[in-house]
Amino acid sequence: MQPRDFTALGATTFDVLVVGGGIHGLTTALDAAARGLKVALVEAGDFAAATSFNHQRTAHGGLRSLQSGRIGHARESIRERRALARIAPRLLRPLPFMIGTYRSWIRSRLALRAAFRFDRWLGRRRNDGLEPELHLPAAKLTSRAATLKLFAGVRQERLTGGANWYDYQIVHTNRLAIAFAEGAASRGARLVNYAEAMSALRTGERVTGMRVRDALTGAELDVQARLTINCAGPAVNRVMGMFGVTREIPLARAMNLVTSKAASDMALAAPGRSGAMLTLVPWHGRALIGTALSSEFTQPSDIAVTESEIEAFIADANEAFPALTLTRTDVVMVHRGIVPAQRGKGGRPELPAAAQIIDHTSDRAPGAMTVVGVKYTTARAVG
Repeated sequence: MQPRDFTALGATTFDVLVVGGGIHGLTTALDAAARGLKVALVEAGDFAAATSFNHQRTAHGGLRSLQSGRIGHARESIRERRALARIAPRLLRPLPFMIGTYRSWIRSRLALRAAFRFDRWLGRRRNDGLEPELHLPAAKLTSRAATLKLFAGVRQERLTGGANWYDYQIVHTNRLAIAFAEGAASRGARLVNYAEAMSALRTGERVTGMRVRDALTGAELDVQARLTINCAGPAVNRVMGMFGVTREIPLARAMNLVTSKAASDMALAAPGRSGAMLTLVPWHGRALIGTALSSEFTQPSDIAVTESEIEAFIADANEAFPALTLTRTDVVMVHRGIVPAQRGKGGRPELPAAAQIIDHTSDRAPGAMTVVGVKYTTARAVG
């Protein structure tokens, strides 16, 4: 990457100014620069150091989208999972997942067999162009005996067997994010961290860039751009407010537990007490458990996690994975980040199904757009 040069931001008019250097901002900057556009990106802190860092480190192929009938989203996830494996083969590895099957409609062997067959057809090109060690086997059902052996502590009441599929683990998401940043910079994009957007520049109604402050020196300058894209993650509403847009994106706090518990090289999935699906993923040989959402909608500053929330998450994890016998002393870190949300059952926050791309022309702020990213896996497609 080129050396950090804050003053260079004021030296020209850019085609695109991206506000926010998380994974969605970086992929947007890379795509724009790859198309020959003159691009600048400003990030108030470190690149991909907030929600994009606090990630469960998996690239999913969209099986859950299939279960809910969102075929387009599943196809996109499969395509983007493969794209990540082609772009960064040394940063991904195949990871097996297992879930129990039961005498129920949604989690029966019949339902999962149908989903797997459709997934096999939809993802029939999932390994095209990939290095052999990154090829993903087709999903399959496993016997009850094999499931009991591989999934220690699986809930046995009404258990009929198991289901096994493969996704990728992104062992170090920060390295992948920096690879996107380097890709954008190598194509001419000007990326500056510790540069905070302070206010929007306007010519009439049109947004023509941002006033930006250098957090290292306190200096300020105007960054002129034909299009300003808000990829500010937790600060999405604050930046929309700078555009003069009054709409708000609901936010919630997402949490993953990093534990000292040893984990086998197979990820497990099971519902917690609330019925929400949790996954236990091996990470450096230890169990990484996620993801839990806060019970209330939050503000960007509500990043702190209370002891009662951690204890509730531990109880949920032990319900999903009884053999884990997790205690508070086993939790060594709580990954957390502010994510977009929507109102779900009982008014509680839940994750949206898909990203939003908002053109603010209809909000009387032409020249400005907002990206509300949801999935790390599909960030490149959103960009």
